[in-house]
Amino acid sequence: MLKENHQQKEIRIRKYITDYGIQDYFKYYKDHADSWTLKSKFDLQEYEFGNPIVNKQTYRKILFEYYDTCTKEVLYNNESIHLTNLGTISILKSKPKMYNQEGKIKLPVDWKLTRELGKKVYFTNDDRDGYVYKWTWARKNMKSRSLSWYKFLPTRKNKRELTQVLKNKSKDFHINPYK
Repeated sequence: MLKENHQQKEIRIRKYITDYGIQDYFKYYKDHADSWTLKSKFDLQEYEFGNPIVNKQTYRKILFEYYDTCTKEVLYNNESIHLTNLGTISILKSKPKMYNQEGKIKLPVDWKLTRELGKKVYFTNDDRDGYVYKWTWARKNMKSRSLSWYKFLPTRKNKRELTQVLKNKSKDFHINPYK
């Protein structure tokens, strides 16, 4: 009986899909692109696209180019990305509290220096006057209530590019007004 149960694999069907990716976006685009029309604000005429469907590789290139453009605007021009009804994505700086309520040090440990010196050494960000910089998603003026369940995580590439911008000291970002 144990062997029978072990050999039968349970297939679990997800009730709610929580992760969407480029494949899902492309499928939606391919299914709906032929019915799209463009209305001009000025003369209220409808313009139909010829054949708006592009292949998957071109679609990926367009998306990645758009994402890179948005990232560069935030990193190098100190702009914010305003998502309609979804809030704002930007980079903000804030000064962390050094001690918690019990009086213990709250800063992250620099493990490399700690091992070399034999005593605990903390990251203090002296080169940036103690400020910490992060990608943030400000949910102020958001019209959807259900989006509070979501979380914004920048890609590793974007985090590392922010680090490079900060090391070059080419930009300074806004102070976080929410802290």
